[in-house]
Amino acid sequence: MTIGLITEGITDQVVLEHILIGYFGEEPDFIYNQPLRDATDVAKQGSMGGWAQVLAYCASGALKEGFQFVDYYVIQIDTDTAHEYGISQQAQAEMMREAVKQKIIDVIGEELYTLYHARLFFAVCVNALECWLLPLYASGKRKGATSNCFVTIQYPQGEKNNCCKLLIFNEMY
Repeated sequence: MTIGLITEGITDQVVLEHILIGYFGEEPDFIYNQPLRDATDVAKQGSMGGWAQVLAYCASGALKEGFQFVDYYVIQIDTDTAHEYGISQQAQAEMMREAVKQKIIDVIGEELYTLYHARLFFAVCVNALECWLLPLYASGKRKGATSNCFVTIQYPQGEKNNCCKLLIFNEMY
């Protein structure tokens, strides 16, 4: 099985890889459509990621052409800056996820979506993908946080000193 990843960033790809391997019980072949990855990704990430690049990739002809090379696409986008792409952040989480999914469908185009909807998966993160990991690393109220999730993952008990900092992405490259 081959899965194309269209994500905001490289760390999002790494997290999704592990989630998908756990889900399928085997390691699919991954194609890194957005952002592209190579041996220098860590240094290059800068302007190659973000919601604007996800939507631009979805609007491009590359998405349609790519269906010949992948069994599925996973399209990941965070909602922490949803207001920048026209989605109200005042909406409830489920409404926001549906609004973001519809935004992506609008960008892809109804015709292409209708043709390939069974091969598209939407990973809409409220607020950021790191929030998905909190139940694994944090305790108490921090497990359900929806903002500052990356910081919470680094300091799961709230301690901000080097002895307690988790570096979960350190060895994943």
